[in-house]
Amino acid sequence: WDSSIASAFAAVGAFPLTAGSKDAALVVELDASASGRGYSVQVTGANNTAGVVLVEVYDLGNPSGASKLTNVSVLSKADTGLSTLVLGFVLKGEGQRTLLVRGIGPKLAAFGVGGLLTDPKLQIYDSDQRTVITNNDWNGADFVSELVTAAGYVGAFALDNNSTDSASLALLQPGGYTVQVSGNDGGTGNAIAEIYEVP
Repeated sequence: WDSSIASAFAAVGAFPLTAGSKDAALVVELDASASGRGYSVQVTGANNTAGVVLVEVYDLGNPSGASKLTNVSVLSKADTGLSTLVLGFVLKGEGQRTLLVRGIGPKLAAFGVGGLLTDPKLQIYDSDQRTVITNNDWNGADFVSELVTAAGYVGAFALDNNSTDSASLALLQPGGYTVQVSGNDGGTGNAIAEIYEVP
């Protein structure tokens, strides 16, 4: 990373990086479109090294305010302990926000992903590590019809009826949260943790 972008860290409240460290970071301006445009970030270890890594995405905004970050997801192996699949996010501003949060395993087979987490459990924690939402099997969630409507509205792919994928609508106050996706039966495998802002 280049120390010239350190001011961007402070602007969004990100913790600073140690000068000369091998952490990777960049500031990039991305094009949007009226219907939204998706991008992917891939992180690999230099020289084929492996280990636990934190991937962060911050929205620095733009002068016109015409576009904003509306969805973040991470695809990784959901394991146990320190290797649990975790996606953190921060809500700023005033008033509650509605989010669609999902932990997807079985549905990924439709996209050619193998080694899946067969029974994902979704948990959302607040900054005090209190559980605010738990879901196992999306069709058992509260307000299922509203959840389906929200998924269609934000452009999230549909989940199969009676699948063991997990999802929930979350009405949350400003603050920091983490989403954890793990095997309901203690299993491990590839999964996606997703967060969508529902207007």
